[in-house]
Amino acid sequence: MPVQLKVPKFQQIKIELVVTVYIRAYCITDIILGISIRQYGQLRYNMHRRLYTRYLIERLGIMQKKLPAKTSQNDLQEFAYTTKYAPKHTWGFAREILETIFLSAIMFLVINVSIKSVQVDGISMYPTLHNSQFVIVDRLAYVFSNPKRGDIIVFEYPLNHSVDYIKRVIGIPGDTVTINANGTVLVNGVQLNEPYINNMGNPYGAEKITLGVNQYFVLGDNRQESSDSRDWGTVNRSLIIGQAKIVVAPLSDFHFLPDESAVFSQIPAP
Repeated sequence: MPVQLKVPKFQQIKIELVVTVYIRAYCITDIILGISIRQYGQLRYNMHRRLYTRYLIERLGIMQKKLPAKTSQNDLQEFAYTTKYAPKHTWGFAREILETIFLSAIMFLVINVSIKSVQVDGISMYPTLHNSQFVIVDRLAYVFSNPKRGDIIVFEYPLNHSVDYIKRVIGIPGDTVTINANGTVLVNGVQLNEPYINNMGNPYGAEKITLGVNQYFVLGDNRQESSDSRDWGTVNRSLIIGQAKIVVAPLSDFHFLPDESAVFSQIPAP
């Protein structure tokens, strides 16, 4: 005989959402594995819906006692199933494990393609970033766009591609960047008023450079203590990994990195 479960209404909604997400993921997995869902049709969908509703109810620890034999239809819930749907073969269990591993691997790949975690080494970006902080980098930030002035980017060090650096973009392709001996910075003739810097020192001397195609001029926020484009030159577009977005560790320092594009709003186009 069918087993009826009486589930609190708020738990029904929770289970319904989880089951829907699971079933959709299950179907996507079948497509990837080359199995035609049309072979099973709506019956397959309903069967798995009932199976995993039962599974989730039991795992969530909210299974109630069986309802009395004489129960009005108004009291019966939609989460009803028969024992004939219970898995009987070891292969079914093994497949569940394989699919879980497969989906986990897909999620792992997606996450690693889209984001990267880096640890700040040194004080060149102080006070915006502190030594030993962990930062989340958006690898997809520049897939359909280019870095903007003010962005904090992570890139391969031009003189050693095995080392990653993190700096702020000051000049983009076509810009003329001028750095005076006292450390003041001008972009296309407009002097920057940078509230995020710690020290306006310039240990590398005055210079003026016009950036070519795919060239970016980057500086550390702690100008006196930063090795940057004043020292080893520009960063090529191909070396840029992504945009730093969030400080995630230590937890006490968790915050989103501020948008400093307003600092560069008055700069004319190159």
